[in-house]
Amino acid sequence: MAPIDPHSFTESTHPLATHISLSLFFDFPSSTIHASALFTLPAPHSGPLSLDARALTVHSVLDPQSSAPLPFSLSSPDPIKGCHLTVSLSNHSSFLIVYPLPLPPPPSSGSLLPKPSTKRCRLSTHNARPSTRAPSSHARTLRRRVCATRKA
Repeated sequence: MAPIDPHSFTESTHPLATHISLSLFFDFPSSTIHASALFTLPAPHSGPLSLDARALTVHSVLDPQSSAPLPFSLSSPDPIKGCHLTVSLSNHSSFLIVYPLPLPPPPSSGSLLPKPSTKRCRLSTHNARPSTRAPSSHARTLRRRVCATRKA
């Protein structure tokens, strides 16, 4: 039972999912996303199946055909791998994991786009080049150049 990746709990002897279907229900009043993930395996599998679950609270694991609960365990978090989710399957080719996620708070400004800055650019002389222009036009050119580089 060698791991596929040293940073994962997945084992080389376990089947890999061929399809994962994700369903999300956004519950804005409770600031929660109710999620489920349907895993489809290439062939029926019996025995434990190891999965990675970082910062995930699993409500249940179900048989999608009968909605019967399937046994599972979730380990305490590992600093690198996260949590080890073990699902016990009995000749199953698919299973459904049901879990909640916190809904991130909306932006504080009420807008998804950042507001443009109304502050004037300060004149910076570190990019100054010698110029044959009059001093006032040279300062305007520098101000435009510095403002343009700060916006980029």
